[in-house]
Amino acid sequence: MSKLNANSVEIGSITLATRQSGVSTATGEIVFVNNVGQDGTGEIQVYGGNSTGWLNASGQTASGIATSFRVETFTSSGTSPSSTLYPAYGYINSNLVYDNEMYGVLHNDSGASITFEMYVYGAGGGTGDDNNPSDYEAGSAGGGVSGTYTVAAGGKLTFMVGQTGTTTNNVRPFPDGGAATYPSEASGGGSSRVGNGLIPYPTRNNTPVTYLLIGAGGAGGGANHTSGTIGGYGGYPAGARGGGYYPLDGFNATGNGGTQTAGGATPSAGRRPAGQAGAKYYGGNAGNYPSSNSGGSGGGGGYYGGAGAGGYYARGGGGSSYVHPSITGASSYNATPGPGAANFSVVPSAGGKPSNAGNGGYDGCVIFKITQVI
Repeated sequence: MSKLNANSVEIGSITLATRQSGVSTATGEIVFVNNVGQDGTGEIQVYGGNSTGWLNASGQTASGIATSFRVETFTSSGTSPSSTLYPAYGYINSNLVYDNEMYGVLHNDSGASITFEMYVYGAGGGTGDDNNPSDYEAGSAGGGVSGTYTVAAGGKLTFMVGQTGTTTNNVRPFPDGGAATYPSEASGGGSSRVGNGLIPYPTRNNTPVTYLLIGAGGAGGGANHTSGTIGGYGGYPAGARGGGYYPLDGFNATGNGGTQTAGGATPSAGRRPAGQAGAKYYGGNAGNYPSSNSGGSGGGGGYYGGAGAGGYYARGGGGSSYVHPSITGASSYNATPGPGAANFSVVPSAGGKPSNAGNGGYDGCVIFKITQVI
């Protein structure tokens, strides 16, 4: 390789695998490591000695490429895992999007610590089915959060992707959406979550379990939602109150949104029994659950779920999203208020979010994006 001119210095170029292979190093040794760094083009790295190890030229801990990490995805019953080995590249090059998968475990088998930028969007509520285009049938959107977290070598992350709602009576969408009980009303969307370590499937909703990020679910839609704004979308720090009520039910039959400390409170009954309050990791069910032909739509799941609605046609409340204090660089993404409340108003392009994920009538999604490997 020719030098640019007499004043330039040629630095040896190696791969990260070579640098990590255990060859002898000396304090002050300088190399150029291929395909690492924020833009993936490579980094000048210096061996610092005195237990500091390899540093990049700016003095920060040197990044790199993990050899691999493994993701197991499971069925809704928590059985039959499939295992996929993913190569891990630098920033930009490694957007891994999981949607329509309900439960999975990411294993860091790389032998290095991996820093992930994570985007978590809860599912939208289900769509009602009275086939009247003048009604606000669409479910409300979920809520989204993002942030950065480092997983040590050998560590694990458990993730769950919320399901959108359904008009099937007394069905709670995975993992925590509130159920509906009236044929044309829909259940609330389930939350999407990322937790540190292995969270066993049977205990995923136990109160002591703590998650790193939770994207809230939105409330279900339904028939004859003809008055008021729709509301009911998931959000941070709190979900929105439901709307879209039928006038004879009255506004107070709509479900309250979840907060950072409590589920949405029980609403008024309207012409049918009141909906159920939201709870930790659970959206409230519609009025008169588990009976049928009664109540409005279900509340969205979340850190704390929104309440289910009472009356015939009122809409439940949205769940609350959550960000753990250990997450850095956190942001939140809420739906656009107003009729329908079915779409996100802000979607970060760097997050790689599928266009409809989290909107009314659509599942949520979870995205892992590698920013650094140490």
